[in-house]
Amino acid sequence: MAPGRPRHPYASEQPQSNQGGSSSAANRKRVRGRAKNKYLTKHIKRGGGRPRIEILPGKARPIGDWGQEWINELGLIAKDDMPPFAHKWKDVDDDARTLLHEKVLVNE
Repeated sequence: MAPGRPRHPYASEQPQSNQGGSSSAANRKRVRGRAKNKYLTKHIKRGGGRPRIEILPGKARPIGDWGQEWINELGLIAKDDMPPFAHKWKDVDDDARTLLHEKVLVNE
């Protein structure tokens, strides 16, 4: 251990308190919030406009400076709006596909 650094007690050394099932805000488990693509959102709010995304013919991934941000944004949309039972694209019905297409192409 480096000098000057406080030593954290082991779990067995920490005092334990049993209050018999009482729950308070201090004991609640914190969970992560909803995912956001803040980098892209900040760029658009600064007045940078919508970035241009290029996908070359025959390629499956976008190229350029904003390629990875586009992939991140599609992942967030899919995570939030895809039906949970759909493990493959062919499992998604036409109505859900239309909604996803509109969500991706919406002007924000």
